Order: sequence, then structure tokens, then C-alpha cells
Amino acid sequence: MLLFNNFLNALTVSNIIPKRLLLQTGDKHYGIHLGPTLSPQEETDPRFHGEPNFYFAQEDFL
Repeated sequence: MLLFNNFLNALTVSNIIPKRLLLQTGDKHYGIHLGPTLSPQEETDPRFHGEPNFYFAQEDFL
């Protein structure tokens, strides 16, 4: 998480304004490694809070 935060803060310091940022996540974002999930999975589905997930902190910071 610190690496991601430092990268985004460095953009501000260097006055670089990207056209877009892509935060690529995987199946663990939806909790698929912990058992059955909703099907189909959609970005609008609620967050899975079964265990800590580092993707959520990155999304919130972004």
C-alpha cells in the first residue's frame, strides 16, 4: 500500500496529470478464494468483508 500511495503522491509533486489510472484487481477482490460467490460478478456488487483485503485500501486511496 505504501508503494501505491507514494506513487500517487509523486504525481502531485511532479505536476503530472495522467489521463487515466487502472487499478487491476483479481479474483480475491470478490472473495472467490474463500468459497462460492455471486454469479455473475459485477463491479456494483457489495464488497466482501470476510477477511482483510488490500485492494479495498488502494481503491479508497485512489
